[in-house]
Amino acid sequence: MDNVVEVTASQEWILEQSGKFADLQGYMGGKTYGGLLKIDYEAAENKIAVAKNEKESLYKGKNSSWLVVEPVSSMIDSVLIPKIDEFCRNMGYNWEFLKKSKPTDIQIDAHGYSYILYLRSAQNYMRWEGMQGTIDYPILGGWIDEGASIDYPAMWEYFVRRVTRFNTNAIRFITSTPPVPQMRTYSGGDNYWIYKKIDNIHEGTTMENVFMPDAKGYAEQIEMEVGELLAQALVYGKKVVTTAGKLFWAFNEDKHVISDMPFDYNRLKNINLVFDFNIRPMSCFACQLFDGVIYIFKFWRAYGLNTRLFMNEILGSGFLKTFNGGIEIYGDPSGKRSVTSGDTSETMQTTLSDYDIIMDVLKKHKKKAELRAASVAPTVSGSADVVNIAFTKGIVKIYNKDKEHIELVLDLKEEPNESKERDRWKLNYSDRSHFSDCLRYLVFALFGDVRSFNNEYRQLVYNRMSA
Repeated sequence: MDNVVEVTASQEWILEQSGKFADLQGYMGGKTYGGLLKIDYEAAENKIAVAKNEKESLYKGKNSSWLVVEPVSSMIDSVLIPKIDEFCRNMGYNWEFLKKSKPTDIQIDAHGYSYILYLRSAQNYMRWEGMQGTIDYPILGGWIDEGASIDYPAMWEYFVRRVTRFNTNAIRFITSTPPVPQMRTYSGGDNYWIYKKIDNIHEGTTMENVFMPDAKGYAEQIEMEVGELLAQALVYGKKVVTTAGKLFWAFNEDKHVISDMPFDYNRLKNINLVFDFNIRPMSCFACQLFDGVIYIFKFWRAYGLNTRLFMNEILGSGFLKTFNGGIEIYGDPSGKRSVTSGDTSETMQTTLSDYDIIMDVLKKHKKKAELRAASVAPTVSGSADVVNIAFTKGIVKIYNKDKEHIELVLDLKEEPNESKERDRWKLNYSDRSHFSDCLRYLVFALFGDVRSFNNEYRQLVYNRMSA
C-alpha cells in the first residue's frame, strides 16, 4: 500500500490491529471498506517481509491469500464485490476473477504486489472447498463481514480451523453492525465468538464516516425509522441487550392480536397467501394490507397432506372458494427449488417444485395469481429484525377468530433467540405449525432488510392504495 489514503477513525483502528479483533459499527460507518484496507495493508507488509527474508519459507514466492466470509451468498454479489470494485478503482488497482466459471475467488493486483481473496458464505461453510473451488493454502488471515448476523455457530470453528491450518497466529477479524436485540444470549452460541473469543473490540458510529455526505442526517433518519432501541446497535455501534430473550422481542399480544377486524377483506384487492413447507405440518396463512397495516386473518395447517391436496383444501373451503381477486404467493424460498412437503407421488417423474404445484392448482381453479416468494432464504436474525420493526411500528396485526391464531402467537411469544436453544425448541415442538417462519418470509420479501424498511413500506402502501 504505497498510496496516501485518508481513513476514518475506525478504519485507522482496524489498520493498527493484529491477532483477533472486531470492529462493530453503525450502518454506513465504513467497516467493509476498512476490512479491505486492512487486507491490502497486510498483503503489502507480507511482500516487504518476504523480500527481506523475514518470513518463514511457507510464504516465500506466494501471493498472500485471505478467506473472506459474508453471511449469505447474495451478499457476496450485492455488497462485497461492488465494494472491492470501488476500493480498487480508488486505489488504482486491477482485479479479476481467477476463474470466470467460479466468481468466488478474486485476485487483486496492487502496486508491486498481488493477493487473492477467497469469497465464501457462512451459509455454505461446509462447501468452502470442493464445489466452490479449493482454497490454496497457506492463507495469511481471515475476515468475516457482518459476523453478528451469522446463525451458524459451527461455522466459526470451521473458519478458525481453515485460517490457522498452517499458521496459528494468522490474523482473524470481524467487521459488523453490532448484534441487534434478537441475539442476546452471550454465554454461548452465535455471538460468543465476538464477545468471548476476540482480543480487541472497537465500537464506532455511523457519524464517524466523514466521507459520507450528511452522515449525521442519515443516522438520524435510521434512528427515526427503527426506533431508539435498535438505533443503539445500528447507528451507535453498541451491544443491545434486553431481558426478553426471545427472537420476536417486539411482539406484544395485547397490542398485536385483535378480536375485531376493522374491515371485511376487500374482494377488489389482492390477498397474500404465505407458505412454509414441511411434511408435518405444512402451514399457510392469508393476509391483506388495509390502511397501512398487514392483517393476518386466516390460517391453515396440514399433517401428512402433499402440496396439491393442501392447496386444493385451501381453495375449496372458506372465503377463497368464492374470492375472485388477485392472489400473491409468498413463503419459504426452498419451495422454488424442489418439493419439500412429501409430495413425491406426482413428482418422481417430473421436476415440479412446491410453488409449481401451487400455481398449477390456482390456474385450474381459474384464480389470478402471482408468485412473489424470494429465491434465497434470509437469515433468521436478519428477517427477525424486520418482523420486530414491523411490530414496533404496529403494522402487523393478527386476528384471533376462533383461536386459529393461537399457534402463531405461541411461536412469537416463545421462540428463543440463540440458535442452539432455538434448534432444541423447534425439536420439542416439531409438530407445531411454522406460522412464525411464514411471517419472517413475508415481511422480508416485502420490505428487505432494516435499512430499506421505510422506503419499501411507503412504496408498498402507495402501490396498494393506488391499485
